[in-house]
Amino acid sequence: MIETSGQKLAKGRTTMKLPVQRLVWLCLIMTGMICSTDVLRAAPDSFPATTGTLVLLGEKPRTQRAGKVPVTVPIEDVASATLPAMRIVDLTVEKESAQATLARAPKVLERKPTAVVIFTGLSENPTGGDDEALRSTLTALARTFTRADVEVFLVPAATFVGADVSANLRLAADDAAVHYVEPGTEIGGEAYTVVMAEVGKLLSARTAGKVGQVPPAVVLATPAPTSSAAETSAGATVVATPGPTPATVYMVAPPPLKHFDPRETPTARRRMGKVKKPEFAE
Repeated sequence: MIETSGQKLAKGRTTMKLPVQRLVWLCLIMTGMICSTDVLRAAPDSFPATTGTLVLLGEKPRTQRAGKVPVTVPIEDVASATLPAMRIVDLTVEKESAQATLARAPKVLERKPTAVVIFTGLSENPTGGDDEALRSTLTALARTFTRADVEVFLVPAATFVGADVSANLRLAADDAAVHYVEPGTEIGGEAYTVVMAEVGKLLSARTAGKVGQVPPAVVLATPAPTSSAAETSAGATVVATPGPTPATVYMVAPPPLKHFDPRETPTARRRMGKVKKPEFAE
């Protein structure tokens, strides 16, 4: 079959159409990455007024790009850049289970933290582990700090912990009434900057709520003047007379009700005289 010149031209246009579409999609993806990176870099300047002590507890967070070795995140630097007015205490260690973090929790309370960010889940067994035991341990860990009025944030210790471990962290956060924060995506490049920005947003909202609370005013009753006369600024004399004596009302209780027993049925009265028959007109 011989192709005409018009068919060859249409075929060439169809062949060139697909790369152009891919190029457009690639440009859109790159634009989104640049915009998301700009948003993340702008986040550290958003919380300069949030103060207090922030403790980073649990495991050192890690990220992993596709086909590459996992990289440890300098979480103390990220927290300091995001919350410059807060005192950052980094107590994260390598490969620590939730049970070991729970054992260290009472010592952390001695530092009087305002908030605690707990990175956990990386050292837990995602396949053969006990989900109920993990949630119970995480709930007890969070409640150790909530009893001391400390804000708690549960965060996966890696971007690759798995959906089952993340679900256990989310359920434990719901049970303990604390915050669960999901790390950002790997495509953004700053997964845990998103975490610290969310922590800063929640802490600033809590601080603003406490500052905005105004205690109610206490109004004291001013007693009436006890003297019989008082001089005004113009020199006139105002005589204060006592108010009328309140009337005394004596309440008299009503008489008691007569005793009535529903079981005692009174006898019917007897009809007096003869019964008159009705008359019918014919």
